[in-house]
Amino acid sequence: MNCGCGIARLVAAVALWFVALAMALPAAQAPGGSDGGSRVVDLQHGCQILQDVHSAGEKLGIYRRDWSPTQVGPTISEWEPIARLAHLQLLLAPQPYFGRALRYFNQAPWWYRLEFPTPWGATHATLRFEGVDYYAKVWLNEQLLGEHEGYADSFEFEVGPLLSRDKPNLLIVKASSPWDNEISSGKEQRRLWEVTRHMIKGTYEHADTFVQRDVNPIGIWRPVRLIVHDGLRAAGNLAIVTKVDAAAARADVSFTWPVALDAAAQGAVLTARVFSEPGGLEVAHVSKTVQLGHGTTDVTASLALNAPRLWSTWDRDGPSLYRLELDLRGAAGSGLASRTTFGIRTVELRRTRTETRFFLNGKPIYLRGANYWPDIYLSKVDRARYERDLAAAVRVGINALRVHVQNDDFYDICDRMGIVVLQDSDLNWAFPTDEAFANRAVAVVGAMIRRLRNHPSIICWTLINEAQFATEAEVRAGPQLFAEAVRLDPSRPTIRNSGDEDSIDSGDTHDYRGSLGGGAYTDIAGSTARLATEFGVDAPPSPESARIVPEIARRLETVLPRVAELHDYQYRLIKFYIEH
Repeated sequence: MNCGCGIARLVAAVALWFVALAMALPAAQAPGGSDGGSRVVDLQHGCQILQDVHSAGEKLGIYRRDWSPTQVGPTISEWEPIARLAHLQLLLAPQPYFGRALRYFNQAPWWYRLEFPTPWGATHATLRFEGVDYYAKVWLNEQLLGEHEGYADSFEFEVGPLLSRDKPNLLIVKASSPWDNEISSGKEQRRLWEVTRHMIKGTYEHADTFVQRDVNPIGIWRPVRLIVHDGLRAAGNLAIVTKVDAAAARADVSFTWPVALDAAAQGAVLTARVFSEPGGLEVAHVSKTVQLGHGTTDVTASLALNAPRLWSTWDRDGPSLYRLELDLRGAAGSGLASRTTFGIRTVELRRTRTETRFFLNGKPIYLRGANYWPDIYLSKVDRARYERDLAAAVRVGINALRVHVQNDDFYDICDRMGIVVLQDSDLNWAFPTDEAFANRAVAVVGAMIRRLRNHPSIICWTLINEAQFATEAEVRAGPQLFAEAVRLDPSRPTIRNSGDEDSIDSGDTHDYRGSLGGGAYTDIAGSTARLATEFGVDAPPSPESARIVPEIARRLETVLPRVAELHDYQYRLIKFYIEH
């Protein structure tokens, strides 16, 4: 199975094709969801931006209501309107996929400014950011709300008391995604992956085939919303845990739902229902009284399902799904609802000195997979793009994909189509090994696991890819990440450092004989790999695709006449690896 974490070599043949066509695809749509009786105000439009080239914005007080760039003079730019929220390169760069002109986007922070009215009756409200790449600092009406690190997970602030009643609210966000300049000692002549990466961000600084050295996505790229509620709100990610008995005759479904109450402690009635999908037949329900304290409470319950339908891949029994619907009604009249799709299945990764093998529902599964990377900018990818690509994957026999973090639609489609996902974090190759960075990595990777753990398609977490350590097990952040993954999700196997075949906590192989490792593809004959999660070879796009972008065609002018030969070699290499 070729599923590179940072180096998507198997799909390199189509990578430049993705790049060339990506500019024609629509931006990602806001994900659906339910907040019970809440009112949601969309804050995606009407923003203004400026780049703070001297990184002096906080000293200058850009977050103040009376601040104006004309007071500072020509040392800072004017506010510039943007039509929507997306990565700034997509909004402002004529060519957002390659070229040194892109580097200025990351040489200084960007500031966002938005004014919006307070909705009627908004006593309690949550300001929710679905994604800011990469560091964010947020002010509302001149009050610092807080900071956040990460590019793919959401974060939020309670802002009801800060909302203005007599004038528009002023929202200010500082976003930055800086370049790294530290080169690992002794590795100055090596490829760019020896740059020490201070951000947990896998799509950054690859410079390998289709993630070029000048690309470092930045900006508020997912929706921003103001959620007006009645004092009872979700306070974290719902966690669903399923357990199946040995005969698969019964499944126990339990959940933990963090909720927050902004009023005095009170009783509430929780109703939980499970429905089969598709069809919507109710298969289990429970109703119970719970006590909500002021602040955050973990609401828990369990349900039993007889003769559960197990989730599996499309080439086996197929993907069976269920829907959990929750309704929480406080004694004081407040209410909250949630709806989540999940699956019931078991997954195991057996690792010994001679075997590394996945088992799905107690049976070994033969992974026919690829790495999947639809675009450098996730704000460019919508549900239709995922559906097209994943349908094509199934048509050619793929039942597994290895990915960095994707939009919610990707995982929902994999759940429904029966494609297993090997989920990578964004720690690749070389990064700091001090305690402070380890703590940051645990927070970012933990947020990924909490966000995605209800998807049955995900069969493992890969925490680090090809860390260049002689004794990786002794280096921060590997052990801390492993412990956190097991704590948050003991139901799935975890690969600590992909490509470390000698580690019992990893066990998978990255084998590039016949391509990047030299030699010919037949060199693998007679050898065995316990679990090959990376192999393949770089290959260019077809001449027709390359010529869509003339710069690419010029760069490949000596290669394009041999494309058919190179594609044939790549086909034979991949086929040979899969069979062996």
